[in-house]
Amino acid sequence: MHIAQRRLAWYKRCKRRAAPLNLSQPHRRYLEGVGAFLELPKFTTDALFPIFIALLNDLIPIIDGTSVLCDYSNGQSSIFLTRAICLVTCKVKQARPFLYVADDGPLLTPPKFGSKLLSGLDAAMRADLEPDRLSKVQILTMMHLHNDGIDGPGRSSSYLSQAIHEAWSLLLHWDIPGNENQEQCDFLWWSLRNFDRLNKPIMGTTPFIIDDSDIAIKRILPRKDSYRSQLMSLSMALGDLMVTATKVYKATSAATSDDCRDFPSLEDLTSTIDFSRLHKSHKGTFIFRRPNRLDIDGKLAYLEIWYHVAAMLSCRYNGPNTVQYQRRLRSADRILHLVSKVGDCLRPLPLVPYAMSMSTTTIYRALRDNQRDPNAALQDLCACYSALLALSQQWTSAKGVARLTKDLLRDFDRLRPMTKRPDHDVENTQQRSMQKADSALAAHTCSPGERQCVMEVEDIGPRPVSMPASVAIEKTILLRL
Repeated sequence: MHIAQRRLAWYKRCKRRAAPLNLSQPHRRYLEGVGAFLELPKFTTDALFPIFIALLNDLIPIIDGTSVLCDYSNGQSSIFLTRAICLVTCKVKQARPFLYVADDGPLLTPPKFGSKLLSGLDAAMRADLEPDRLSKVQILTMMHLHNDGIDGPGRSSSYLSQAIHEAWSLLLHWDIPGNENQEQCDFLWWSLRNFDRLNKPIMGTTPFIIDDSDIAIKRILPRKDSYRSQLMSLSMALGDLMVTATKVYKATSAATSDDCRDFPSLEDLTSTIDFSRLHKSHKGTFIFRRPNRLDIDGKLAYLEIWYHVAAMLSCRYNGPNTVQYQRRLRSADRILHLVSKVGDCLRPLPLVPYAMSMSTTTIYRALRDNQRDPNAALQDLCACYSALLALSQQWTSAKGVARLTKDLLRDFDRLRPMTKRPDHDVENTQQRSMQKADSALAAHTCSPGERQCVMEVEDIGPRPVSMPASVAIEKTILLRL
């Protein structure tokens, strides 16, 4: 009991900054210039808050949306937390008509609006302007979800590591009796843990930061009266699956073949979830049918995409005619189907463009391995290009892979006049075109940093499939696979 009281006292003492900041005039002018004190127009925040609560609040329970909305309505919410919520929401289709940073300013595109907000929030967090440290953890976590730009992956990982560091300091990984915010703290901590599990493959920059053995709070169990707990329970199961799928990518791994032969199905992971009680904004038209069939046309497509990313990552070495390879190809097809069909309903989170990029490279790899008919592969790559083009309006990483896919399709078009030649000529022409496509990818126009990535890939030479690393690497991802 004495230890619990000490933890509670520590939490209360550290939750808010004890003394106000004393900013020098030059420092304050700098912060004002970069937008650290920016207050968004009321009609912008009034529109984006409900969108966040309806579409993202329960899927990524970083905040208690109802409580924050109540504070916002009463004029008591943090301006930094408000901007962080708008930063995450700006990529949603419904938010596009409201992306203004000034009452008399122009309507901005999602990338420009997000960049403006991120630069101001970054300066505000560095200056420690947010007095509530729990809110600071939430803000940094939301900033982590904006990973656009050449330096986006590294910056995003940095925000996540800062958020986790602040959470450690606040003892969010401990159950603190007497903490009136304990439930929301638990959801926040497990959200950080889930983002950490996704950060390794998507950003490709760091190993896992959080070890489950260091967490003292209990895992969130699905409750029939709480769709938020059911979504979190499924997300934690998918986080566990990412650990299993990425073991072969550890620096100390000496494996030369994939060992994830028996991979759990999505139905196995969702067997304890009662989808009939999910809120309609998250349930959509998710329909589970037996046996061994899962039809999806709704908002939980994001979680299925997460599952299929883990399934693809579980195959690194094994080639065609193996269980792992075929699982990887089936998951790539499923992701393409989901992104193409669900489209604008997908949540604007970094996993989506990463998954679509990885699906494109897997389909291309199947063509190179003679596992797919060229005509069928051409249709699939056209569908990949269309999906990437749609995502590129929100994500710069998707724009890079879309350009590479367009180059591949252009080379396929040059092949069409050759289809009437004898079979052996067609086969030789296809092989030459494949080699030419690879050369075109290597010579693709890119920034100096991206060019260095291409050179590094060329120097490595043939090697087994490796995990795509970052936005810069994604632009050469077709070479890597």
